[in-house]
Amino acid sequence: MQIMRKITLTQDLYSIICREEKMRKVLNMKTDKNGMFFGYIKREPNNILFNEYDNPKVNASLVYGNVYYDIVEKNGKMYAVNVRLEA
Repeated sequence: MQIMRKITLTQDLYSIICREEKMRKVLNMKTDKNGMFFGYIKREPNNILFNEYDNPKVNASLVYGNVYYDIVEKNGKMYAVNVRLEA
């Protein structure tokens, strides 16, 4: 697996392990106890989590929309970062 570039997330350095070239659908979005958005993007075999903390531009307009994103691994789990609406 090729590492594409390094990015800073929540003041830590993580490696992007995959860049999704295909648009995927946001399944749902909610707010956590701190009022920050989080949600899931449809992906096989497991849906992938994203949150506002790692994606400051995330807002409610993403719900049920199609997005592009990158994948990082933190603490053994995969997360979506650089979540963005289709152009």
